[in-house]
Amino acid sequence: VTIAESDALIGFAGPRLVEAFTGRRVIGSHSAESALAAGLVDAVVPAAEVGRTVAHVLGVLVPGDPAAAKAPAPVDSTDEVRGRDAVRSARSDDRPTGPELLRNALDAHALLQGDRAGREDPAVAVALGRIAGRRVLMAALDRTMSPGPAAYRKTRRALAIAERLRLPVVTLIDTPGANPSEASESSGIASEIARLITDLLRVNVPVLSVVTGEGGSGGALAFATGDRLLAYAGSIFSVVGPESAAEILWRDPARAGEAADLLKLTAFDLVRLGVADGVVAEPLTPESLRTVVAYHLEPMCAQWERGDDLSSARIKRWSLNAG
Repeated sequence: VTIAESDALIGFAGPRLVEAFTGRRVIGSHSAESALAAGLVDAVVPAAEVGRTVAHVLGVLVPGDPAAAKAPAPVDSTDEVRGRDAVRSARSDDRPTGPELLRNALDAHALLQGDRAGREDPAVAVALGRIAGRRVLMAALDRTMSPGPAAYRKTRRALAIAERLRLPVVTLIDTPGANPSEASESSGIASEIARLITDLLRVNVPVLSVVTGEGGSGGALAFATGDRLLAYAGSIFSVVGPESAAEILWRDPARAGEAADLLKLTAFDLVRLGVADGVVAEPLTPESLRTVVAYHLEPMCAQWERGDDLSSARIKRWSLNAG
């Protein structure tokens, strides 16, 4: 975690040296604020607040005894809906976004920002935190944006921190899909998605993935290959959006509802297909998420602490699903 003082001078070479070398004055660079915008530091705080900020981060990371987990509310079979209705539920404006859930479900947290390669992508919020007393690293996709390469690099950076600090990982999945723009393509979006999938499979800590809204294609899959995948009853996960499927099948996006019913994209479909491990009862709230995460992490962490090779089992599981 890197914290910079407000108005600090930050750079490889000083502004005067840069000007002498390039013949141009340095404008809008070499500052704590520009470093934050470029994804090179995690926070900028006034000098008077540095000590308090460091104490907060360390407080989040101090090991402690997790609270006893209680079982989440059971799911009733009557909660199952048609694909088109699940799509409406997953995309509802009233549904909390991933970052909102992260901020309110964690007891305390410290955000990680930036990919350390010149970019900060807010399409995924990543934080060190505590949930029901247990230290975790949480990565939450924001459905109002499409993640680009920097979002996947930032998450990979966070996974390395989680492994080093021995923190279980929780991913919250809610995205229409990765950014398909020309700029995203030229920056390696496909390879960054592949690298995150690989890193999530190989990381030597427990990984719990939860679909909280829309799981859009490969952009969502990169956050889903954990030890356990859960899906809220009102969520969806599919290889392609209903509108795109309708265009491909019938050249008529107006038939998106029909396509949604055929895609087998509901949480209940995912369990029947062997992709997800369980359905979580609605409504989606920070309190519900906190209970679900604490309940499922408890046995996962116990298994890991016994020395079980979670990574090998994870790779085998998702290799079989891919086949």
